[in-house]
Amino acid sequence: MIDKARGIFICPDCGGPSAATGDGFASCSECQGKFELPKKVEQKVLAPSPVLPASSSNAIQRNIALKPKGGAEQFGSVEKIPEPVVPTKDIEDVQRERGERRKRLKKKNQPAVKVYLGWGILWLGAVALVLFVVSNLQKQFAANNKNAPTVEERLSGEEREFYKQEYPLITRTFRNFLEARSTSQMAEFALKANQLDRKMTRYFKENSRKFSASDLKGNPTFWNVAFEESPGFVEVVWDGGKSGPVEAVFVKVDDSWVVDWEHFARYSTESWTVFRQRIGGTRKGVFRVYVEKVSEGEGSDFSQWLKVRIQPPYRNRERRRREASQAILLEGTDGIVSDFVHLFADREGQSEGYSELWSRDPEELRRATVELEWVQDPVTGEERMVIQKLLSEHWRSLDVENAASGESTEE
Repeated sequence: MIDKARGIFICPDCGGPSAATGDGFASCSECQGKFELPKKVEQKVLAPSPVLPASSSNAIQRNIALKPKGGAEQFGSVEKIPEPVVPTKDIEDVQRERGERRKRLKKKNQPAVKVYLGWGILWLGAVALVLFVVSNLQKQFAANNKNAPTVEERLSGEEREFYKQEYPLITRTFRNFLEARSTSQMAEFALKANQLDRKMTRYFKENSRKFSASDLKGNPTFWNVAFEESPGFVEVVWDGGKSGPVEAVFVKVDDSWVVDWEHFARYSTESWTVFRQRIGGTRKGVFRVYVEKVSEGEGSDFSQWLKVRIQPPYRNRERRRREASQAILLEGTDGIVSDFVHLFADREGQSEGYSELWSRDPEELRRATVELEWVQDPVTGEERMVIQKLLSEHWRSLDVENAASGESTEE
């Protein structure tokens, strides 16, 4: 028997740590029991691995081989682990399972695919419908234009004879007018030639030529003879292609047709932009403009009033509206209110022989030549634009009857 055994022993009763007492027995520190040590005890203390650092703490070592309830046997053996059973399948089973898996995935994603596909088909259908409608409209428009009667065909017998006789002369005059290289040459084919030099010089400092002789393509799209007005005149419109409609008024003076340049250029004595912004002290001028009625009503004394807005005679609608004036109130018993009431009167019942260019304008606008001025409001002290006179309900020259004498009502 070993008198003094080293190490820690496991109590067979409770499994607690036990120390040798030196008399061949070991005393359990947990259950206070004593048990006899074996005759030959092998050291169960595991030495530290030479590759690892020794622990600085007093570690407790256990001999798990002596632990009851199985000891090391509870861990079993690798040899006792059964090998996994791999099911055997033939190729048909694998293919069938793969097909079923694809069906499940397809069924899972099918709603989203249907939604996208439905929207795509709907969008393509809408595009196809729009293209079909546009194509039909273009064909119909082309057919209507092809079959539509020309200006000459719409005229009566006497009017047609006048057209055949005078239109070639009018076209020749207008081409010479557009091909002129200087203002003096241009004035030779214009109404009031002896009064246009200063006006043309000022106008072309601020504006460039908008049309050329090449813009006169084919026959006119609009022709009107205003024989009831004095003196008579002819209104003609050509299709200018990308340049837009070419509109002109012709007056016969001394058996020759001349161009009303002030109408053609939509001439004003002052630049609209300069006047509207009150640049350079410009406070008064005569302008060819569009007039838009904003509202109308009656006062407490039953007198009529109108609010109008002045738009410059630009061909571009957006620019025209962008540079329009503020609303101008017309009220009182003076004649200017009744003049503007007449300006906005319905013209559909107007008899033949008068100007008809107004029918080509936007429905809410009226052509007019007006005298405008900036005045100081007596109440607020602020300057506001007022209409001093309505000179005409058109853009034609104001003194056509006095063209031969050289008198003019415009500055």
